[in-house]
Amino acid sequence: MEALVGGTVVRRFGRRAAKSPRPVRARPATCWDATTSPVEIMAPDRESAGLLLGEAGARFRAELVETAGSTVVVRLQPAGAESAGWVFELLALVERWLDACRLPVAKVRHGDRSYVITAAGPEGDWDGAPGPLAA
Repeated sequence: MEALVGGTVVRRFGRRAAKSPRPVRARPATCWDATTSPVEIMAPDRESAGLLLGEAGARFRAELVETAGSTVVVRLQPAGAESAGWVFELLALVERWLDACRLPVAKVRHGDRSYVITAAGPEGDWDGAPGPLAA
C-alpha cells in the first residue's frame, strides 16, 4: 500500500499476509532481554520517523525525540513482561521500515554502543560471499 507524503511516495509497511496460518514459535532468550535501556533509531525526517513510530506501537513503548539537527530519534523499549527475544522483533521492524521508506541504512544506539543496520540489496539476501571485482 502506498501513500503520498510530503510530495514523495511512501509505502506503508507491516507484516506480510500469511497464505496459511502458522504456529507462533517461542523466541529464544538473548542477552538483550535483561536490559532496561532503550534503543534509539535515527530517522532522516519526521515523515519516516512517524511511520516507524506508528508501526512500533504494539510490540514496543515508543516515543519521538526531537534533536537540534535534522535527525529525529525514535526511542523504543519492549512492551510487556514477556519480552524474551524482543530484539528479533526490533530487527524485523527496522528491516521493514528501511524497505518501506527506501532507506539504505539505519543508525541505531543501545546503551553506549552504536550499530548500522543495512537494508537488503535489490538482489535479495546477501550470501556472505564477496562480490565480483570490477575490471
